[in-house]
Amino acid sequence: AVVSTQSTGSSLCHIINLLNSLFIVVGTMSNFIALILLMTTLVLAIRSSNCPLNEKQLNKKIQLHQKKCLNKGFKSSVGCKSTDGKLGKKAIKKCRNMENVLKKCNFSCPVDGGWSDYGDWTSCSVDCGGGVQSRNRTCTNPAPAFGGVDCVGEAEESQECNNNPCPIKYQITHKTGTGRTDGGDNFGAYLFTLIGTAGETAEHDC
Repeated sequence: AVVSTQSTGSSLCHIINLLNSLFIVVGTMSNFIALILLMTTLVLAIRSSNCPLNEKQLNKKIQLHQKKCLNKGFKSSVGCKSTDGKLGKKAIKKCRNMENVLKKCNFSCPVDGGWSDYGDWTSCSVDCGGGVQSRNRTCTNPAPAFGGVDCVGEAEESQECNNNPCPIKYQITHKTGTGRTDGGDNFGAYLFTLIGTAGETAEHDC
């Protein structure tokens, strides 16, 4: 059928006049916008009420659509991804009828989850001697929706870091006192102990 420019223009004018009349009736722009939103909500409600399936039937129909149609190469009219394959004419007709029913139920195609890029590495757990650091990614590119599958794999990965050996450090503890020679003479004494990353030494006399 051919639609003339004149009839299209007349229809457009009619719609504009109707909107102008509504604006005059409601009085203010805020009330006019509220009325338009209400009308939109009513239209969507009427459309959704046309769905011939209950929730259980709808979920079953969606699974069947995926298994019998999309997984076998059916080219969806609503943008659903499908695998490679070739269906016969009878199967294609069934899939089209199935999709037409799903459209009446505001069906949306499944969206499988995808990983985001990894974030930055965390700081190493130690400064030396071998530690661990990690980084994370999220299943938001895109996030799974409408029955799509979650991302496959781990959200976190880790690696070793700062494997360089730690330098040997010693803490000196000491005390002073007196000692006695074999001949019986007294003398001053300075005793110290080294405690560090390579173990502990015995007391040393200075």
